[in-house]
Amino acid sequence: MIIRSVALLTFALFPLAANCADLYKELDGITWECSFRTVPRFRLTDDNKVETLDSKGKVTRNETRSKQIEDRIIRVQYKDGTLWYLFSDDLKSCLLGNTKKYYPVEFVPGGNNAKVIGHPDCETIEVTDTEFKAGAASGDAFHYRKDVIGSVLSKSRAVLLVRSKDNPEKGWFIDGMHIGVAVRTEDGGKLSVTSRTKLSGYLGRSAQITRVLCRANQENLADIHESHVAQVVSKFYGDKSIELLYGYRDMGLGRGYARSFEKSPHWHSKAYTLANESSPEMPALRFETGTRYASALSDAGRFDEALPVFKEIYPLREDIDPKEDFSLLMSYYDGLAKNSFARKDYPRAVNWFTKYIKVAEENTYTGSHIAALLDIGACRLAAGDTAGAKKAVTEAVAMQAARQKRNPKSTYDTWKLSFACVALDMMDEAKKYGPLFNYKSSIRYTEYAHLLALWNGGETEKARSLADKIATRIETMENIQIRRDVDMMTILISKAIGLNTPDAIAECRTEWSAQAQNLKNRPLENYIFARVLVTAMSKL
Repeated sequence: MIIRSVALLTFALFPLAANCADLYKELDGITWECSFRTVPRFRLTDDNKVETLDSKGKVTRNETRSKQIEDRIIRVQYKDGTLWYLFSDDLKSCLLGNTKKYYPVEFVPGGNNAKVIGHPDCETIEVTDTEFKAGAASGDAFHYRKDVIGSVLSKSRAVLLVRSKDNPEKGWFIDGMHIGVAVRTEDGGKLSVTSRTKLSGYLGRSAQITRVLCRANQENLADIHESHVAQVVSKFYGDKSIELLYGYRDMGLGRGYARSFEKSPHWHSKAYTLANESSPEMPALRFETGTRYASALSDAGRFDEALPVFKEIYPLREDIDPKEDFSLLMSYYDGLAKNSFARKDYPRAVNWFTKYIKVAEENTYTGSHIAALLDIGACRLAAGDTAGAKKAVTEAVAMQAARQKRNPKSTYDTWKLSFACVALDMMDEAKKYGPLFNYKSSIRYTEYAHLLALWNGGETEKARSLADKIATRIETMENIQIRRDVDMMTILISKAIGLNTPDAIAECRTEWSAQAQNLKNRPLENYIFARVLVTAMSKL
């Protein structure tokens, strides 16, 4: 026991390399969004502290027992354990390991296999591309960095094998309970955990942080983390559990929210399959997961694959309570309508939106009713029925006016209404529902709608003046969150209109060409905006 303790202590305290960057100074003041519920947000300070923050940025804990032990690694020592911060080489992401014990290792030459020093029941670690074996236990391997590999070995045991950058023959075996991920808040934004899930605490936050990782362009980390979460939930609750189903669903939703549409169907498919296998007596759950799966396939541009799933779950709607579970019916009709639009079956799309409106009316969902009317307007416009499109949008305008009369603060997403009015040359209404505000540190869709109403309506000088203000603000903003399919076009059209230079116009048109696949994959979501943009670019 004395020899083991000395070995652990001696290895843990080898000196920091002279050429190692000081992470506390290099990352001073940068806020990180984390999957841990107990450390939802953190930042380093130049006086060698790690601060835990709440959602408003208030410091809730100030850790002075932290130390940089080598390049890209910081460790916080607690009375009964440690928290490891393993930063990526580009300092854009971080893997966290929360453990009670860690052990030094010596790597076997020529690979990632290692001998563990001082562990009570694990003498060797064997790692391949896909498997992690620690003594008698094993699990799927995930590779964060070439020198950081992890796995989930049981419901209460997640592990990390870390190779030292300073001494590649040695490293650490972090043998504990929890693994977390983090990215810069400035890159991925903040995470607001939704409550409608069967997962809570650490697992609930972990399953939903995918959207933040994707927004920060950390696709590889998102892949690793999702695989890790699926393993943890499966081992903790069981591979047929309702909790695992909701974990799959939450990760699929996170991908969709972050516009990672091509990977969203994978998780929704797993949720749908699990619902059919383990919950046949729960038609509402099967209907919901099936709708989400089919809609995710449509969002990924896989319209022909989505249609059989929509048809398969159609009989289940008979078991849906139109008052209790009306939102499930609305989601189904909405998804099927958008799929019909994508297949250019515009009459059928209108029929499904009409059913959607009926459910919305019965449950006084005015905002949803307005949204469906705008979608019907797009269907009519795509079919060449301009009069029918104008009728639907005019009805939506009247509904919004009545809604705001009852409640002046009820603004809905009126920029959608404004864009539809621009597409139909209803410029007065477009400017009304795309009002201007004195924003200083953000860009809003209402501004773009107002800008394009001015520009497409022939008010050239007013449009150039507004575009110039928007473009100037864009240049001064440190970070712009791009959240919708063709949002980059809103930025570039502003520059093209405001600057009116050949380079700005060419950049705008080049980006438009690059957006072709987005428009094909999600045609209805982008149809009105595309119509407005085509007209706007024709006037450059």
